[in-house]
Amino acid sequence: MARVGFSPREVSKISGVTVPTLDNWHRARFLSPSIEGAPGRGSRSRLYSFQDLVALRVAHQLREAGITTQALRRVLKYLRKRKGLS
Repeated sequence: MARVGFSPREVSKISGVTVPTLDNWHRARFLSPSIEGAPGRGSRSRLYSFQDLVALRVAHQLREAGITTQALRRVLKYLRKRKGLS
C-alpha cells in the first residue's frame, strides 16, 4: 500500500519541529495536518502531507531566525488568499 502521509513523530524528525510544538500549532490553527487531523495532544492519527512538511520546516527555520508567529500567520494568510495555497 502506498504511503498516505507523515506521522507527527516523522514530521518532527524531518522538520525539526517538536511534537509539542506541532500540537500547539495545530490547536492554534496555525499549521494543521491537511490529510487527517485529530483532537488531543500527540495524536498518532494525525497525518501530514509533503506540502505540510515543507511548510512546517520553513516555519520552523523562520521562527529560529526570529520571525514572530504573528508575522508568519500574516504570510500564510496572504499565500492562501493570493496564491491558492491550502
